[in-house]
Amino acid sequence: MFDDLHFSKSPARREIEAEAQISALFGAAGWQNELGVISKGPWRYRLEARALAHASESQLIDAWSRACLMARAASQPDVRPLAVVLAPKVADHWAVRLVDFAERYAPDVALGLMDQEGRRVFRGAGLEDLNAEPVRPSGSKVGASLVARNLFSALNQWLLKLLLAPEIPEGLLNAPRADFRNASALAGAARCGVMSAHRFVEELRAQRFLDESARHLRLVRRAELFASWSKARSQSFPDLPMRFVLHREIRDELPQLFPDGRACLGLFAAADELGMGFVSGLPPYVLLDHPSVLPGGINALPAAQLMVPAGPGEPVHFIARIPRASRSVFNGMVRPRGVASADIIQVWLDVASHPSRGAEQADVIWRRVLAPLVG
Repeated sequence: MFDDLHFSKSPARREIEAEAQISALFGAAGWQNELGVISKGPWRYRLEARALAHASESQLIDAWSRACLMARAASQPDVRPLAVVLAPKVADHWAVRLVDFAERYAPDVALGLMDQEGRRVFRGAGLEDLNAEPVRPSGSKVGASLVARNLFSALNQWLLKLLLAPEIPEGLLNAPRADFRNASALAGAARCGVMSAHRFVEELRAQRFLDESARHLRLVRRAELFASWSKARSQSFPDLPMRFVLHREIRDELPQLFPDGRACLGLFAAADELGMGFVSGLPPYVLLDHPSVLPGGINALPAAQLMVPAGPGEPVHFIARIPRASRSVFNGMVRPRGVASADIIQVWLDVASHPSRGAEQADVIWRRVLAPLVG
């Protein structure tokens, strides 16, 4: 909730106080703020905030759109835009519409929404732990939860992998193997906030994906769960075809081209690493945790100068992809043959919609690994 944020003041004064409140929120969560750029670990955002004296659905969308444009204009290749709107009170369906609007028209811009009831809705890599439900008076009617409705956020996808890990060979998924009795134990293994894990567990329960008779957190109705998971969007940026100045094999060069732990083979190349690939003739995919590791980025290695974007008609040596659920991707990646690779669940999710025999590759993974999990 906001601390004495007076929405009746002038727009300029409201926005100054709003930015101070947002800075305090991020500071308490371990983020650094330097001249409007907030950062934590590999994540960097250019923050723009707007505060409304009164809110309606159209006012929320208009204010967020203005903040979006300002954040985009001030962002840099290694600093992603973040637009945040604050309002006295936001109806649940207004918040849902704003999130849908942002994901449809500005998927490259991270989103924040806060109100005086304690609602915090954030969409963007590294921002999930800031989410919170509004605090309503006892006995009041509560609508559908906006925070919980996103069962397949970057963090939640990682939590799902943790619950499935005991049934998947270690060489196919890097994750602790344990039975978690409650959300607190799950949060400890995932190294995330207890409240984030609690919301995740409650949403699993609400959608009847938890075995209520089990003594630990056990997933049920898994076929439906996997079907819904596969439909969740997994990309934040368009794929970027790349070529080498002098042709090289990306598999052999990956450790020299990108910082350790921030890049891995994906899709069909990862399926080959995991011993389940059969599709050939396509440029390999490389999953990156942030654009800043690409040539010219603040975190790029010197060897990155060997790579350039491939223009029309030029050979494509590999395709760079920055996944939306980077936390899930890079926590679960494995090194079965010494080179970083996406885990088997991630490969299945990513290839399923690929137009070049992706469905066939996904079917091989499903039959050999995932179908036994469904039982």
